[in-house]
Amino acid sequence: MRDDLNRIDGDVRRILGRLGLRDVEVMLRLRDEWDELAGPPWAGVSQPLGLQGGELLVEAAVPGLVGTLRYGEQALVGTLSAALGTEAVKVVKVVPPRGSRAGGQTIRPT
Repeated sequence: MRDDLNRIDGDVRRILGRLGLRDVEVMLRLRDEWDELAGPPWAGVSQPLGLQGGELLVEAAVPGLVGTLRYGEQALVGTLSAALGTEAVKVVKVVPPRGSRAGGQTIRPT
């Protein structure tokens, strides 16, 4: 059973690569292992939302953390490149939590 699952996993990864969807594979790993891959100060206070064309969108847990985490965006790119063994993440963009409000306006990630 385990061998079958490993074979299917390998097949899916090859298909994604042929379709030019390697970002999907990296994103799945980021979602599954975020706290371990990102480390402090990201672990537990943020989550990856999406990866497209090398840009990783990261949601802060609370609006007040956005500014703090933005200072570490470039360092996170290096951390993830080393941990993933790939340069799939070229830019990190931190956004407030979906639906959060600031100054009476709803903030939505761009």
